[in-house]
Amino acid sequence: MVRSSRASAALTICALAAGAGCGGSKSGPMDLNEALNRINAASCKYQVACGGLPDMATCVAIIQAPGYQATVEQDIASGTVKYDATKAAACVDLLERVYGAGCTRSGQVSAGGHSAGTVACDGVFAGTVTLGGSCFFSEECMDGAYCQPIDSNCFNFLQCCAGNCVAEPPQVSAGGDCSEGQRCPRGYYCDPALSGGPRTCLATLAEGAACAPEADCAEPLFCDLDPATQTGTCRRPAASGGSCNAAISVSSCDDVRDHCDATTATCTPRGAPGASCADQDSCVSYASCDGTTCVAAAGLGETCGGANGIGCLAGLQCPSPGYTCMPPPAVDGACM
Repeated sequence: MVRSSRASAALTICALAAGAGCGGSKSGPMDLNEALNRINAASCKYQVACGGLPDMATCVAIIQAPGYQATVEQDIASGTVKYDATKAAACVDLLERVYGAGCTRSGQVSAGGHSAGTVACDGVFAGTVTLGGSCFFSEECMDGAYCQPIDSNCFNFLQCCAGNCVAEPPQVSAGGDCSEGQRCPRGYYCDPALSGGPRTCLATLAEGAACAPEADCAEPLFCDLDPATQTGTCRRPAASGGSCNAAISVSSCDDVRDHCDATTATCTPRGAPGASCADQDSCVSYASCDGTTCVAAAGLGETCGGANGIGCLAGLQCPSPGYTCMPPPAVDGACM
């Protein structure tokens, strides 16, 4: 299970997996274990194919938060969390379709992916813990609240983090004032109000619409911004080899494996470890640019820290310089 602080996000798998909705499930009602296994497998295949992680073994080792499944299973058994197996199956069908759509932003959106998609998975879990009550995961909280760790330095992708259920910011209607951090409806964004006036929930912008910094174009569009004038136009990201805007290197390319090469202004594959690089965008996600060369982050069992200063892949830990990268500490059973 990919780590997340939100209940529905626990099954929607990170920012990539969101879809406008889904119809009836091809799978029928699905127990939690099968749902998590299938989502994790689809997510890892996507991460490896699209340059997010080097191999399946690493992804499998780091994908699920310590104690997550055992805790949720215990909560379901006790009635703290209600689990809808039919909605879970529909959610899994959607996510497998989205992850199987390839590595392009446009393909993911066409498959039902990205930000509108939490609708498909919102009802999988229903927590019963009231505001202020104790929790470990947001699945336990009722009415869309989330579990906020008591210790701000505790991260639930590394360890069990005791917390309390806290309400999400209120949602305002289209055109409403979002100056105080209120949430906008799906399909809207909070206007940055660069003039200093109140912020307003505005509809995401269509292809060809004028845009400015922090304005949101409808997915998979991006704001093709002129750095000199700070104005631009909502456009479709370019295919591999196509012309792109180097000032916004990654989002101007459709394939997530590409970046916009600053010299050629074309969408170019990001370099694997050992490839030459000019900046971090030039390298795949599991490598860093040392100024001239893409250097792989240390993987499972590899030496980290020390004189070379190489860090571990995201989700792995380096106990001390000269040690080896390890997965998060195992949790024996549910978080307590």
